[in-house]
Amino acid sequence: MKSATGYEAFDGSGKSRGKVAAGPNALFDAILKAVPTQPPKSLAGSADTLPVDAAGLRSQLLEKALGEREATARVLVDGQSAPADAEPVCVQGDQPAVNKHPSALLRKVRKLYPRMTEAQASEFIDGLGNDALSRAMRVKALRGELDSLRDALFTWSEDIDAMSTMGAELADVRHSRRTFAELIEKGFRRFHQVNNENGKAVGVLNLDGMRVGKLPTLPPGISFDHIQQLSMRDMALDDDVVYFLKSFKQLESLELDGNAMTRLPEVLSHMPDLKRLSLADNKIRLTEQTLKKLNGLERLEHLNLNKNLLGATPDVARMLNLRRLLLQDTGITELPKGLSRLAYLEWADLSENSITSLPQWLFKTSRRFSRALNLRLNPWTIRAKRC
Repeated sequence: MKSATGYEAFDGSGKSRGKVAAGPNALFDAILKAVPTQPPKSLAGSADTLPVDAAGLRSQLLEKALGEREATARVLVDGQSAPADAEPVCVQGDQPAVNKHPSALLRKVRKLYPRMTEAQASEFIDGLGNDALSRAMRVKALRGELDSLRDALFTWSEDIDAMSTMGAELADVRHSRRTFAELIEKGFRRFHQVNNENGKAVGVLNLDGMRVGKLPTLPPGISFDHIQQLSMRDMALDDDVVYFLKSFKQLESLELDGNAMTRLPEVLSHMPDLKRLSLADNKIRLTEQTLKKLNGLERLEHLNLNKNLLGATPDVARMLNLRRLLLQDTGITELPKGLSRLAYLEWADLSENSITSLPQWLFKTSRRFSRALNLRLNPWTIRAKRC
């Protein structure tokens, strides 16, 4: 019974079992006081054991309610107990499987990610936690992340001072930024997917050609780990792109061709699944430090550094899965170190460089390997050609 000061629990005969002061868990404390120490025989062996404290009872009841929301809603209708719908006497054909997640939670997920089917939404929820409460809280957090992302993108897309420095018509720049912001939001909400080489659907984000000036600062904690292919070609980007890329650490493919970058993005070292990296036609120079970082990208299958005056020759000795190596017009003076170890190499474009001599091992390789090399337009000496 509720009173002005809290609750009072009674047993079946009307005898008081104690008072509970008002508080967030007072009702649940009172319920525990009212429950007999020894449960009735009809409840013996019940699958759900009663928690020993109010917080545990509250959590258990909430999980039950979330898991059986439709059944709970039928308990009282117009003040009376409503029976469950009767099962049909005869059921023909295969019936759809009963969904193990509350319909309200499924609706929230599909509102966040409109392209998801119900089956995909259910599978997505499976990965959000081990119980109904934690999954519901994670969906709520994702909704909060979307709101934060929208706020940040709106502020960035309406930054008149920043847009005025770009030298283009303000209306054009604002339109580009709004379009960019829409693409980022759609990326977060998993609008676009393609099948990768293994037939698995992966998230993609294509921002090619978007000239928007300084990129937006994405809110802390925002994750785009579901995006595995990101393309940002011909965007006039400089080295500050690294701050934007920090939200995309599960990439398998990254394309940054045709920009104005001068060094390898530091964040590449934190992309353990990266298989395709394309940085052609930038202004990248390799230092001793960045050479080590590049050599550490061991899962690469495709590396394109065409038309960058690198200042040093890459070492590919640890990139044992590399299939395509593109170093055209990069100013290298020798074959990349470790090239002979690439058993899966399909094509290596080393043309238009300053290679003057070839190593002896090259003339002992298989015909398949030698045909995979493009060494045209290098200033070999006659002696080198005859070695």
